[in-house]
This record gives sequence, structure tokens and C-alpha cells, in this order.
Amino acid sequence: MALLPQPLWWWQSGSTIDALLTYYATTGDVQYEVLLQNTLLSQATGNNDFMTPDATGNDDQAWWGLAAMTAAENNLPIPAGAVPWLDLARNVFNEQKSRWAASTCGGGMRWKVLEGNGQDGWHYKNSITNGLFFQLAARLAKLTDDADAQAWAEKAYDWTVSVGLIDGNFNVYDGTDELKGCGDVNHDQWSYNVGVFMYGSAVMAARTGDAKWVDRTGSFIASAKRTFTNADTGALWEQKCDAAGSCDTDQVFFKGALARWLGATASVLPELMADVAGIIDAAATAVQNGATTGLGPIESFNALEVVDASLSAQGMGGVMGMIGLARSVFHAYAYGTAFWYGLRGLCRVYDPVMVVGWFRPPSQLNLAPNDLELYNVRNDGWCLITLALILISFTNAVPFSSAPATKLTSIPYAKAVVAATVFHHITTGIGAYQHYKVPSHYNTSMSIGVWGNVWLTLTGLFTWTLIQSGAGDRPVEEVTKKVR
Repeated sequence: MALLPQPLWWWQSGSTIDALLTYYATTGDVQYEVLLQNTLLSQATGNNDFMTPDATGNDDQAWWGLAAMTAAENNLPIPAGAVPWLDLARNVFNEQKSRWAASTCGGGMRWKVLEGNGQDGWHYKNSITNGLFFQLAARLAKLTDDADAQAWAEKAYDWTVSVGLIDGNFNVYDGTDELKGCGDVNHDQWSYNVGVFMYGSAVMAARTGDAKWVDRTGSFIASAKRTFTNADTGALWEQKCDAAGSCDTDQVFFKGALARWLGATASVLPELMADVAGIIDAAATAVQNGATTGLGPIESFNALEVVDASLSAQGMGGVMGMIGLARSVFHAYAYGTAFWYGLRGLCRVYDPVMVVGWFRPPSQLNLAPNDLELYNVRNDGWCLITLALILISFTNAVPFSSAPATKLTSIPYAKAVVAATVFHHITTGIGAYQHYKVPSHYNTSMSIGVWGNVWLTLTGLFTWTLIQSGAGDRPVEEVTKKVR
């Protein structure tokens, strides 16, 4: 079943991949990168369209198309020789628009891909199938400037409204039967239906700049708050089954998708961030106050989706995530220091006579260096090059495994290496300054030595402070405490 075991469904594995991709984008944590790549590619099929034997419904296929879309939007690295994520998403879109059933009810997507006996959903035109298609088209239009995709997004949304699946209060109903002319709407409401149209509308607002899409997005947010939040706890919930504890394997997954799309809406339309926070802050507090151990895969991913959304509602994401910022600063310092050591070392090894001249006052430049001086300078050079290599290997700045460390304290000797190199920058900077301040010894190399060490000392102290503060070092569930 791709990622999750039975009795969970294949589409839920696709949604889980999307959840992990959202976590990857929000926090900057790359530990699941290889898992995400391998799982997406393993389900792509030979036609690169996610039409596996489990893709019996158009919605099943679309969940995986949206996961590929998220991978493309967030620049998940593409393994050598693999099909680009964007192509996978576009293939799903192109196949699905060919299944648009214009012969009944004026259009719409059927739930099932094949007719079969006609009794298993072929004649049912449901909101989630049409909503996923709408959102995929909108996101393709935004990312690729595809006018055709934008037109299909408009068409899918307008059709859904025309048959009454979205009403004037932006309640989103489950589906309708084409055999009855789509006149008998199933008024069951599920959280992911309002979520899928909410985020699709937000993307359309960002794509077109049209105020109608901003208004629609805000109305869907209000609908979600009105219908899918627990008035007592603030938690996201399914009104039809959570109170009775009767949600089935499908239904328990829905509110996780709503949370994901709430966070995505806050990111793409910052002007509605406060509206999203009005839902997700309370939901994150409910997650924080709930059980944190013994959770199954569905409960864990629903909690993760809420946490990710709460971070997005705070304006956090990408390299500014709790993990991504720390790693970026840390690696910048590690690479910078290694480059500084390596450059100084290569100069000493390549031309020790030149380096001896750097440290002599102008009055002694006519004196040839002796063998001991050349030996010491060249030996110093090799030591600096060795230090550069040790620094890179000890700090994991270049990962040596397929799952690079995701916390600074899990990188071997991180704090010790930063402290030691800062000490070295300070001492060598002071040594260079002793020459720099004496008029008879001042030269350009001493100026470079002083200011280069000052810069690296300041960068190192900032990195040290970041490590000591614990930023990037907390499990993601603890980050929910920042919401309140």
C-alpha cells in the first residue's frame, strides 16, 4: 500500500506523503527526503501518472498528483534520471480533464475511473473528486502560468456551485447522483471538502489577484470554523462522527487534510493569516494538551498537520523553519571556516616563500628565507588543510549517510567544534593584529587576516548562540507550545 499498511487505503499513503512534504517545506527538516523521493517514484507507474491498480477512483489518483505537485512547488530534489515531479502532476491533470463527464449534469468529474457494474460510484459526482481536480488545476496554473489549467480550475469550481455542492454559505456537501440529474444533493459535510476548495480558491486568488477569490477563501475559512471545530476544546473534528466515536478509516483522515490546507492558505494569502490562526491556534493547543504517546499513524499525522499549519499561520516556513534556519546558519559557518583554513593552507603549501614575505617587515624583504622557515610554513599549511577536512567531517556539513542529522546536537561534536574554531579565530586574529598595528609590519595580508578572523568570530558566536538557544533542536510536537 505504498507507505501505510492495510487496512489503510492507498490514497491515504498519498495524503501522508503530502503531509511529510509539507513538514519538509515548513521546517526545513530533510530527514525524510529519500523516503519521499522513493515512495513517489515507486507509485508513479510506467506511464508516470499514478494509475496503479489501487487508483480505482479519480480522487485516489488525484491525491498522489497533489503530492507530486507539493514536491515540485517545494523543490524536492529529483533523483538522477527520474521524471520531474511537475511532469507527474501534469500527467494526472491531463488524464483527469479527459474524464470530464460533460454528457450528464453539464459536466463534473465522476468518483470512479471505470464504470464497472455502475453500482460502485461511477454515477456519483462527489465534491472531493471535483475539489482535488480544481485545486490541482489552480496550482498548476499558478506554478507554470498555464492559462488552460486556470480555465479548467474556473470551470470545475463553477460546475460544483451550479449543482449545489457549494451553497451560498460556503457549506460544501458530499456529492450528487448523475442518474437523478444531479438534483438530489447528499448534504453530508466532511472537513476535507471545505478544505480542498478553500486552498484551491486561495491559490486562484494569488494567481489572478481577483478579489472574488479572496472573498471565497475567507468564506470557506469561516465555514470550516463554524462546522469543523469543537466548541469546547477548539480541536478540529468531524461533526458527523467524532462526537459518537464512529469515524471510519477514511473519515479519521479528513481533518488532517483540512489542517494542511489551512496552513497552506495562510502561506499563499498572508492577508487571511489571522483568520486561519483563529482556527489553528486553538487546534494546536488541543493537540498539545492531548495524548502524545501511543498514537497510531493517523492520529500522529493529524497532529503533525495541525502543528505544521500552526507554524505556517505564524509566517514560518522553508529555511526559516525551526530546523532549517539552524542548519543553514550552522553549515554557512562550517563551510566558511573550512574555506578560510583551506585557502590559507594552500597558499602556504604552494608558495611558502611568498607567505614568509607576508610576515616580514618591508626592511627584511630582501632576505631569503632559510630551510627551517620554509619547513614551518609548509607544515603549517598542511595542518590548516587537515583542520578544514576535520571540520567538514565532524560537523556533517557534507552528509555521509542517506539520512543527514536533523538536530544540531545530533551532529557529532557540533558545539565543541564551533567553540574550538571560534577560539582559533580569536587567537589567530589577535596574532595578526600584533603585526597589523605596527607601522613597520603593516601590509595587506595582515589586514585580510585581522578582518577575516573578526568576521568568522562573529559568525561563530552567532552560530554558538543559536545552538545554545536550542533552535532547531526541539521535536516538532514541542513547537506547538510557541502558539500560545
